[in-house]
Amino acid sequence: MTDYPEIKDNLSSLNRDFIFQNYVLGNFNRASYQAVMGFISGEKLIYNPLIIQSNTGMGKTHLLHAIGNYGLQRKIIKSPFLLNQDTIILFESMIRKDKTAISKIKTMDLFLVDDLDITLKYKSIKRLFELLIDFYYSNGIKIAITTTTPINSLNLSEKTLSILNNGFTAKNNEPDLKDRARLLAFLFKKSNIKIPPQIARYIINQKNLSIRDLKGISNKIFVYLNLQKVEITKILVSNIIQDIGARKSVIEEKETVEKTKKATENEDIIREEYKEKLYVWEMKGFNIDTLHNVIESPIEDLRNAFITFTSNIQRLIDINKRFGMLNETRFTSELKNIEKKLFDPDVVDELETKIKILELKNSIQIEAFQNLDEQMNASNYFLSKSNKNIYTTIISNIPLKNVSGVAFYIRGKKKTGKTHLLHAIFNKMYIGFPDILIYYINSLKLVRIIEKDGLKQFIQRYSYIDYMIIDNIQNLMLLPEDKWKDIIGFFNTLIARQKFLILASDRELFKPLNKINNITLQTLDSPDFDLKKMFIKHWFEKNKLKLKQDVLNLLAYSIEKNFGDTEERLDSLYDNLIKTKPDFTINDILNIFPDLRIISESKETIQISPSVEYKDFNIGEMFTIDRLINDYI
Repeated sequence: MTDYPEIKDNLSSLNRDFIFQNYVLGNFNRASYQAVMGFISGEKLIYNPLIIQSNTGMGKTHLLHAIGNYGLQRKIIKSPFLLNQDTIILFESMIRKDKTAISKIKTMDLFLVDDLDITLKYKSIKRLFELLIDFYYSNGIKIAITTTTPINSLNLSEKTLSILNNGFTAKNNEPDLKDRARLLAFLFKKSNIKIPPQIARYIINQKNLSIRDLKGISNKIFVYLNLQKVEITKILVSNIIQDIGARKSVIEEKETVEKTKKATENEDIIREEYKEKLYVWEMKGFNIDTLHNVIESPIEDLRNAFITFTSNIQRLIDINKRFGMLNETRFTSELKNIEKKLFDPDVVDELETKIKILELKNSIQIEAFQNLDEQMNASNYFLSKSNKNIYTTIISNIPLKNVSGVAFYIRGKKKTGKTHLLHAIFNKMYIGFPDILIYYINSLKLVRIIEKDGLKQFIQRYSYIDYMIIDNIQNLMLLPEDKWKDIIGFFNTLIARQKFLILASDRELFKPLNKINNITLQTLDSPDFDLKKMFIKHWFEKNKLKLKQDVLNLLAYSIEKNFGDTEERLDSLYDNLIKTKPDFTINDILNIFPDLRIISESKETIQISPSVEYKDFNIGEMFTIDRLINDYI
């Protein structure tokens, strides 16, 4: 496409400032955020498309761009396609000038649509949008859409609406008092704004302020403070709020409520109305025992009971939404326990506590996946004599009830596959035991978390982990010595609660770790001949290269004894030989790497230099596999 050589860049105009790190979380948007994180970070598509719906100015666009930015940063995706008002003209122009543009756009691996209800006003876009939705959905490409109006109210084909309704809709609600306080504090900190506390309180007490409204207020205050050097007063702020169209203040709302309370009603009529409501709640499946007990009580007590009940029902509805956002394949026992009580307003406090814990556990589990290297898993971890014993020993100690907690310390030289072993254990436990929370982290990242959030908060957050895996544990020594005591105490607390701890290092068991209860030392040996053969064979298969048996034997026997050096040698072999001569021979390898050794029947070492003439031969004639293994081991 000559006119638009960089089509993917042109249609991926993500705002780099819209990332998860500066997205302020609150009660109003937590459910949407969790839905978004589950959508973009999951290995499998749990729901698709993802619809983010809210009123204007509630942070939908920030979330949408954050999805794309996160995917690019984590290399989950390579080429997002963003369709919004800014890219529509460019999009249409491309289609007109180059008929192959659609084919190229179909190669993108994430489809983002901002303000779908507005985008569809461009009649020329509607049909293209429907075709793209059908294509991306059919091919398992992730789709995320924002809209201010419900999907079913949009003028779309029946097939497109069916696809969109098969996804999941997350909604951003209006920010409450605490939300507005968090948002305003974030905006003021970002712009280094300092105003009297009473004026800040006055701002956050204004209801119906969207995120956009608060940004507008913050920007105007910044201008008055820094450019016009004006003192910020309550009157000035009140004028600012009126200018941006705030609808009404908290005081006006309270006055309305007071007027409503003063209205007098006939007690018998009120009681009958309450009985009708009681019947409706019962028909909807809610537990109404509490209301049954007070239905004949004085009207004021009845009114208070219904207010409490209705409030609890609203909380249950919110809990049901949050429950629906949880990963239904994880912590299934806890989910079933909660599910039994989702229609019981009498236990709403208990449910909120359990939901918060499950939300935390889900976020920790997602975080653990983000710490993993997707190239390492149980499916490509090969077992042989040098590593099978340690792998089976750890896997056999699964976290069952009434089993004492254990700490494993895995010691092994660098590049012997410790990290891959930990990944394989993680994968095995994650798939086999959905009710456990298994967590993997490299200790350098752990150090950064502790330094950023504090040790106390770290311990509080991660105390729910059942199976904790820490790679390169020696890096924790970077922390001050006084923190080690608390860390060891945290490890022992996990073990006392029948949890499991796996630590890995290329060092011997060092002093602080000796104080961990029930710690068992496991040694990971360097890869043996069979394991190196598996690794080399996998490397050739991964790179779609042919591998002769005699070449496999030579490489496995002759090159270095760890995975890192082996892979470096294989990469070098590819660059210097295989890339230009796919049908290579052993002699070609020896020309490139004369240091590789071949053991002859007379046990003499033959070392061939590029400058020395040599005869063609077959490695199978030089030695037997049994003899090679015996010599090697």
